[in-house]
Amino acid sequence: MTTTAERTRAVLGMAKSARALAPYAHGDSANALVPRELLQEIQGWLRHYPSRTELSITARECPGLWAPPGG
Repeated sequence: MTTTAERTRAVLGMAKSARALAPYAHGDSANALVPRELLQEIQGWLRHYPSRTELSITARECPGLWAPPGG
């Protein structure tokens, strides 16, 4: 079982890591280290990830689910 702070940190960390891959989705290199299809799929998943603002709001309304995002 994760704590609310761990859950919030994990969601924010995953979104940050996935967004760091975004620049590699562009270009014409056939030898890309990360397949373009995978990067496009990850970008699609990120549309469903809560933003820091959304996490702040839900942390206030559902403190048992999320912790306020730090920093």
